[in-house]
Amino acid sequence: MKNRKISALFAFIALICFSECQARSPWRPKDPLMPELRVKYTDRNKTYTIRDYHLEYIPLFKKFDKDFFMNHLLPEDTITYRTDESLSVKGITLKRLCEALIREIRRHKSEPKCFRHFTILKCDDFNFRTTSGLIILKYKDYPFVLKLFIKTAKTFMKLSEGIIPKFLFRMGGGINRHLS
Repeated sequence: MKNRKISALFAFIALICFSECQARSPWRPKDPLMPELRVKYTDRNKTYTIRDYHLEYIPLFKKFDKDFFMNHLLPEDTITYRTDESLSVKGITLKRLCEALIREIRRHKSEPKCFRHFTILKCDDFNFRTTSGLIILKYKDYPFVLKLFIKTAKTFMKLSEGIIPKFLFRMGGGINRHLS
């Protein structure tokens, strides 16, 4: 019985390895109809490229509405608590704490246990080595939740946050679900 399980496991691993080794030839000519996206910083020469049949125009270039985004930024004046309208906090205070959090995240190259002003609620889709992805945090001193999306030109072209964003890319046609 034990030998059967080992044989079945070995056959399964061999099947997976064999299918992975049967990739397309690197000398195969590029398909001219395959969508390609190139991204670079305005002040640098390095260009990052992705070529994939799952790239779609609408999720990448039409879903983001800059006017809506700018009209719904965190206000800098007073924000009242939803649970108790007699309490409030300045929006600029929340913004400063968020900026301090970003500096703190960039210093860490592995997942920290906690942050100074925040408690981690979810960081499954965040990569601390590349400082990219989605992380959800709660302010320690205020009853607010922060959803922080960070992308760079390099990580925009890679799906480095985990298996869920990779599957959502295949299904949705965008680089990541945060931009879609």
